[in-house]
Amino acid sequence: MQAWSGGERLHLGAEAEVISGSWHGRSAILKKRRPRGWRHPDLDASLTRKRMTNEIKLTIWLASRGAPVPAIWDVDMEDASIIMERIEGRPLIEVLHSNEHDEELLISVGKAIRELHRNAVNHGDLSTNNILINSNR
Repeated sequence: MQAWSGGERLHLGAEAEVISGSWHGRSAILKKRRPRGWRHPDLDASLTRKRMTNEIKLTIWLASRGAPVPAIWDVDMEDASIIMERIEGRPLIEVLHSNEHDEELLISVGKAIRELHRNAVNHGDLSTNNILINSNR
């Protein structure tokens, strides 16, 4: 069985590309950090390693506290990529634009963000594109 089998691109952001796929038969995503061509290559590599390390440590820490974050299954620092569990859902921005939200949902999102801040967590790219909404909210 092939470890990673890639699918479609889900998102192309300033910092990373996100691709759907499977990891050992489980639904997964590959997050690959994009090189910053305007930075010196050594500086870019150093910053990428630090940011990936911080993201991984924070995700594991949040998971240990019961936060709904994806499990990290594989890391490749040389390739600047992380394979993680795919959490099904729609970005909050889509839910807002389609008017499929209610006050309860918005309060729930606000409470989740408050918990991050209470725990001194700085997401770094907190936006309605990076909050997934599913039937479990």
